[in-house]
Amino acid sequence: MAYLALNQTDKARASIVNAIELAQKSYEKDPKNWRNTFNLALYHLASGEEERAERLYREALFTGASSERIREAIRDLVHFLVVFPDRPKAQSMQELLKAGRNN
Repeated sequence: MAYLALNQTDKARASIVNAIELAQKSYEKDPKNWRNTFNLALYHLASGEEERAERLYREALFTGASSERIREAIRDLVHFLVVFPDRPKAQSMQELLKAGRNN
């Protein structure tokens, strides 16, 4: 995400692709590793794959992620939005997680 913030799109793309590949492998081994699942969702969000990101956020939220992990994911989205304030999907995912955490 730092590369994106610095407009170094080639480096950003390569880093995000690598991060997604690594997190996806971990996800396939243990989809209930919520920290990894939330990270994978954030990587997809950063890469512009908003639908995939939303599915992962919803999956974690509605299938057992702890309140602590949800709070961490919300904080990650807060940081993401500081760097990328023009990403409305990140804002809506943050709101979704906040609402789900309170239920």
